[in-house]
Amino acid sequence: MKLILDKIRALRILSLMILDAVVVNASVLLSLLLRFELSLHNLAESNFVDNYLTLAVPYTVLSIVFFALFRLYRSLWQFAGIDELRNIVVAVFFSNAGLWALSRFTGTALPRSLPILNFLMLLALIGSFRFAYRALRRVRNNFFSEEERRVTMLIGAGAGGSMVLRELSTSSHSKNRIVCVIDDDPHKKDTFLMGVRVVGGRELIPEMVQKFGIKDIILAIPTATAKEKR
Repeated sequence: MKLILDKIRALRILSLMILDAVVVNASVLLSLLLRFELSLHNLAESNFVDNYLTLAVPYTVLSIVFFALFRLYRSLWQFAGIDELRNIVVAVFFSNAGLWALSRFTGTALPRSLPILNFLMLLALIGSFRFAYRALRRVRNNFFSEEERRVTMLIGAGAGGSMVLRELSTSSHSKNRIVCVIDDDPHKKDTFLMGVRVVGGRELIPEMVQKFGIKDIILAIPTATAKEKR
């Protein structure tokens, strides 16, 4: 069983590396196209594409190495958050710096604006592909029929509630659909926790149960006393 899991993990990493190799080169070419205001004719006359192609292989390898160093192939993207986003930003920065260093070291002429354009383009592409996994998991979870879904109330709009909501939205096994959040903090009323409205305090629990047809209630207040839970 462990051997099978290792093979699946290795295949997943290899697939991500191949995708990143394509994205890294596409990013530079798109950035060059933007530099010439989307004019293929002007770009072709500039010879910058030919210049870049001489650096494409070492730059691609260097980028994959930086992505690996900053754990872009070992993160659980269905639970991606701020730490993963930071790793993407730093990895893309070093990847882009690697392209600049290669062009300087080899004397290969590239546009001066390319580092900025490529950083933004590569950041958008790498980030989009990584965080799209979370979005696809959430969309897939929404394919349960209404009969299968369990309309659920979440009590607690703090860190605990956020963790529960994130887990339910990414889990492929949960059929709970959070429709409202209860929290006694008046400053949180009518705000949104990961897209779900905080309707008000505990006095609204009976009313919201009737309004939404609540089937399950999840209590996400770790510090609540036994009396408060009752």
